[in-house]
Amino acid sequence: MKFALTLLASALLVFAIPAFAGSDLTLMGVNGAAQGNVYVNPYYGSLDGGNTIINIFCDDLSHEVNIGQTWPVTIINGANASGGRFYSSIGQVGYDELFWLETQYTLANKASWGNISQAGWDITSPGAFTDPSVLAWVSQAEANYGSINPADFMIFTPTGAGQEMTADSPVIEPSTISILAGSGLGIFVVARRRKLGSKLS
Repeated sequence: MKFALTLLASALLVFAIPAFAGSDLTLMGVNGAAQGNVYVNPYYGSLDGGNTIINIFCDDLSHEVNIGQTWPVTIINGANASGGRFYSSIGQVGYDELFWLETQYTLANKASWGNISQAGWDITSPGAFTDPSVLAWVSQAEANYGSINPADFMIFTPTGAGQEMTADSPVIEPSTISILAGSGLGIFVVARRRKLGSKLS
């Protein structure tokens, strides 16, 4: 029995990690706030055509997507942002600053959302903005990023064209849920057969 459970647990790890890595992200909508003729964060998206709408945050000023557009992404836990599109230029600290900015949308009034969004874009594209109100948010992110846990955030890095987005909570995609459910059923069947086999012996 222990061997079967170990085998199933190993299979779950082997198959669950690749399933979590590749997904399709769809931009479902925007919040309506704009600054400089650009809609600002947060946006609304879904993974793999699912019905669950999640808040997503664009950190990518140099690429565009349209509402309804779907693009392939790799999902990365924020605690190790090394696979992120901008990691080579901003490092883990830059992503942690982006994550801190995400936490400010619920604390700041909606009039500040444009400045917060542009501060994030200035982190990934340094010098893109010169407005003191935007740069003040950049400075706050530099001073306060240590107050967040990057493991509480996810990065949706495009595998081709498309914008990079982040989210402020872990997202379990449908394929991962299917694997977990299938593994649970497999454990039940093996345990049931073992129990029945011992009664027949």
